[in-house]
Amino acid sequence: MTAVAERFLGGDGGAAGMDHAALTAAPVPTAVIALDGPDPSRILLASRSLLDLLGRREEGIVGHHLMDLVQPHAGEDDPLRALAAGDDASAVCTAMRWPGDVPLVLELKAARLPGECALAVVQLYDQTEREQGQRSLRKNLRCLQDIADYSSAIIYAKDLDGRYMLINRQFEQRVGIQREEVWGRTDFDIFPREFAIVYREHDSEVLAKGRPIEIEEPTADIPGSWLSTKFPLLDGSGRPYGIGGISTDITDRKQAEAAAEEARAEAELAKTALALQRSLLPQGLPEHVAVEVAGRYLPAGAYAEPGGDWFDVIPLSGARVALVVGDVVGHGIRASAAMGQLRMAVRTLADVDLTPDELLAHLDDLVIRLSTGPESEAEAPTGDLGATCLYAVYDPVSGRCSIASAGHPSPALVSPDGTVEILDVLAGPPLGVGGFPFESIDRDVPTGSLLVLYTDGLIEAADRDVDLGLGALCTALGGAVPSLETTCDLVLRALLADLPTDDVALLIVRTHRLDAEQVASRPIPADPAAVAAARTWVTDQLHAWDLDALAFVTELVVSELVTNAIRYGAPPIQLRLIKSQTLICEVSDASSTAPHMRRARIFDEGGRGLMLVAQLTKSWGTRHTGTAKTIWAEQPFPTERARA
Repeated sequence: MTAVAERFLGGDGGAAGMDHAALTAAPVPTAVIALDGPDPSRILLASRSLLDLLGRREEGIVGHHLMDLVQPHAGEDDPLRALAAGDDASAVCTAMRWPGDVPLVLELKAARLPGECALAVVQLYDQTEREQGQRSLRKNLRCLQDIADYSSAIIYAKDLDGRYMLINRQFEQRVGIQREEVWGRTDFDIFPREFAIVYREHDSEVLAKGRPIEIEEPTADIPGSWLSTKFPLLDGSGRPYGIGGISTDITDRKQAEAAAEEARAEAELAKTALALQRSLLPQGLPEHVAVEVAGRYLPAGAYAEPGGDWFDVIPLSGARVALVVGDVVGHGIRASAAMGQLRMAVRTLADVDLTPDELLAHLDDLVIRLSTGPESEAEAPTGDLGATCLYAVYDPVSGRCSIASAGHPSPALVSPDGTVEILDVLAGPPLGVGGFPFESIDRDVPTGSLLVLYTDGLIEAADRDVDLGLGALCTALGGAVPSLETTCDLVLRALLADLPTDDVALLIVRTHRLDAEQVASRPIPADPAAVAAARTWVTDQLHAWDLDALAFVTELVVSELVTNAIRYGAPPIQLRLIKSQTLICEVSDASSTAPHMRRARIFDEGGRGLMLVAQLTKSWGTRHTGTAKTIWAEQPFPTERARA
């Protein structure tokens, strides 16, 4: 206040040195009064804004006593006494505006001027509208109080200093405080400081923006989630005089939103798991001379995540084919990822040409390592893995199928005459149990038969036991039609009237045998001289099959394989040629010793034979049986004509 007054002083600090022009033009109603002399509080100078405020001419103000024009409210300190003591003064006063004697409510602020002269600067601020607004507000608040008390929301109003002017009954109940204890107090008097700071920041934001805001405010000792709408309270001239607030309990809405978000996340996760599951299943079943195949995968019902069911068809050496179906326990991405690991493991082991029981034993060891190794402790996809698997190998030359099971349902066999039976396969323990052997069965499969492999989701249901499910499967397969795709659909419709409660994998295979003209075999004496005769026999056989273009390479391959069998193997030795999708050359002997390809050095006399076989053929390998081993090599046909 003193700094404002000094603007009107001249260099000598006296009345004569005042800047009359600046004082006269002051936007705030201002007066300079004398503090001593015969007439203390006499007005010496007045601004035009003061004349306008009081509705008087200059002679009606200058020369008059200040206290004749304004009167402090009852209870206010005498401003003249404070100025005489050298202090700044303030008071709420009443004045009359001419004409009409209109009452005014003014806020008086005064400061003594420095220097030897006893002068003071007085400024008057019109608070009439604010006071009228406060009276109107108090009246309106009384009306609003009755309405707000019936609301289920928390309703309150504060003045510009943050003091509560109104709270409703819901506020009292939620906060646990009576309104008489709240009126005139701020958030800092009621709530913990960390909450009061946040509330005050939001109030300031409302006043700064001049419009409502909606925020979810933290609550102190009030359970649930609350959404607050805060807005400025405006007087008739549009100036703010307070902040109003309505806080609504959105706990149920938040819970519903959280549930919806969780459902959305689960649906997205299920979608991802299903995409992963389908990407890990065969993208297209291979065409094979030994079988026709059709398969289906159905995830569980609409609200369940995809699981770890899978099937596969894997071409093997000797025109054979492996048929696989498996089921990983559980659902979701982890089950799908574990299924992908097991499927790749089966394909890798199948490439080694293991028998079904040996393959499952190796797969069981792998699952145990994955479940108990360091990666399982880090929540790898296969930690605590449980799975079942059925692995079958069909040989189109002999027409026999070798099958082993690791806790998996037995396959069904549909004979060409329509007879349906469930094969008696000894179900070993599920994968990952360990300590128990697996056993294979061999079964003659007439050409044109159907082998049906499936997971337990097809035959088991909450209202149907396994025996009833197997009976329903046999009944459905009894009506099989020539189309395998149609048969798959018939089986699924017959056994799954509603959405399945578990994943379902179904693989239907029609078997074919190779014609006798497509297979030629010859025993080989354990005599090096027999190699030449073997080459001659091969040349003649390829000529009979119209495959003379392959004779040169095949002679080299046969020479190497037969020579190795005679030199390192044990009789009996057998040479076999198979004309299927490729030309297959096989040499079998009774020894279990497998050859190993190595890179011969410059001066080595041997060691180049298998390297030569690998270079000249599409693929080669070794497979073992219980009493013998077979070395095989495959060559593609040179033309489509030779394939026929």
